[in-house]
Amino acid sequence: MQSFDAAAYRGKRIRYRAAVNTSGAAHAGLWLRVDRNSAAVGFFENMQARPIRTQGQWQYFEIDGFVHMDAKAISLGILAYNGPVRFDDASFTMTGEMPVLVTESPRPLAPNGLRNVQAFATLYGLVRHFHPSDQAAVADWNFIAIEGARKAETAEDLPKTLLEIFLPVAPSLRVFKGEPPPIEITKSDSLLRLQHKGFGQQTTGFNIYNTKRIPAQSLEYHTADIGQALTAIVPLSVYKDETGTLPHAPKPAGPLPVAHFDASDRATRLGGVIIAWNVFQHFYPYFDVAQTDWKAVLPVTLNRAAIDTDGLKFQSTLRRTVAALMDGHGGVYSNLSGQMANAPLTAAWIENKYIVIAGNAELKPGDEIVAVNGKPAAALLSELEEEISSATRPFNATELKGFTFTCDAAPQMFVGARPQAATTELQPGIWYVEITRATDKDFEAVLPMAAQRRSLGMVRQCGLQRSRLRPRDHHRALPRTDSDNTPRRDALRRSLGARAIRLSAGMRHSLDGGVTRVRGTKDQPDRRSQNYSPTQPSDTAGSADFNDALR
Repeated sequence: MQSFDAAAYRGKRIRYRAAVNTSGAAHAGLWLRVDRNSAAVGFFENMQARPIRTQGQWQYFEIDGFVHMDAKAISLGILAYNGPVRFDDASFTMTGEMPVLVTESPRPLAPNGLRNVQAFATLYGLVRHFHPSDQAAVADWNFIAIEGARKAETAEDLPKTLLEIFLPVAPSLRVFKGEPPPIEITKSDSLLRLQHKGFGQQTTGFNIYNTKRIPAQSLEYHTADIGQALTAIVPLSVYKDETGTLPHAPKPAGPLPVAHFDASDRATRLGGVIIAWNVFQHFYPYFDVAQTDWKAVLPVTLNRAAIDTDGLKFQSTLRRTVAALMDGHGGVYSNLSGQMANAPLTAAWIENKYIVIAGNAELKPGDEIVAVNGKPAAALLSELEEEISSATRPFNATELKGFTFTCDAAPQMFVGARPQAATTELQPGIWYVEITRATDKDFEAVLPMAAQRRSLGMVRQCGLQRSRLRPRDHHRALPRTDSDNTPRRDALRRSLGARAIRLSAGMRHSLDGGVTRVRGTKDQPDRRSQNYSPTQPSDTAGSADFNDALR
């Protein structure tokens, strides 16, 4: 590792480059960090998302970053894993000045502005993912999405504005109203087109999803109605000569580090929506199953993003967008929520109530959590469920002839004393059954008694998959899978988060100043890899990285 003063590099774009050689199971990662005088986090990259594996060959790798105006030190080095790594010819250079980014306050999209941004978004996806020019291959697509949305929204001559945005990366693109304008085509003996195997964003390291340029057999175009009475003709293949793709044009500046963008800027949020929406539009393989009207999702999401006030609100907007696909594999992740922690209790959704099944001196099994930070638990759950992408409604309970039991889908650490016996009647009408310790005999013994009671809490202490339910005449089971249980339970647990461990001694069940009321009495608590065109989705899809949309 090497560290040095950052003063000479403040406000600059930087590049750390080195040759690396790994072999066998070893892999590596260059790392670059900028330390700031303030408490804010500086630029940091360690190539964790694109590990270096060269199988005995020397290859060059680089990190592009930037230096904050309040930076005090720069550190760089290399990380080695699972074996020896060779490292040589390292360099650190300035590559340019950081642009000054505008920060716009939240405001609604006007109807015509929304239509303009939708037209831009449609064209953005076609050019970014299907136009194979040299300029498109190295363009800063994050910056284009953000600044393009800003310009397109207020454009008086939208075709002219769109061409100004896209011609630097797609010199043979046409956007017009009415009849298509003529265009001169410079020909050669070779053609290039893009080949996608899923959404391949990484160009180095191991990734089963990839995008590459391959020889094309013929000149191909895609004609699209992009809205606002505009038509776009996007070349899907281009001619090339020994110096690059035709027509020749200057290559744009390389991508800005994603950490330079901030979701407090309205256009950055709109650009983030455009980036994410197009990944699903062109690479999500299950629209025929989900039956989601994805085009109708775009204006809804853009309208929400335009008025979001910060990164956390924007994260919620993106989660609602992904949830529209109703796919349990979908999600939006970031570090914006801060440190997370489990509350000092375990609760479950039982008979439409949030019931404590393991607690502490204040919250006892059988108590009902009525509100969190002053918000009713049921209302909070409804809000959280809108952000959960799931193929089915995330039920958390299995009904059993008039009473309900729940089974946690993951190991839990219980706070406070827990019953020694596998089956225990905690209070009149409240039964505790730990299904990873209870035998079939235990379960059969307690079931008839529990059937006469009002609530049965079932807890699993580890990942053991053992069913205790047997079809009998005296009960009716409506099973829900663990995957269905998980989102709802975890959503409520996240709503407590790190705040919940700070229970105020002066106010019963207070979480960050909001009262969490518990209803019940001491004696009787309440119950509780394919080629494809823009019109043909691929058969494989990579996981989308939304860090550029959240930071």
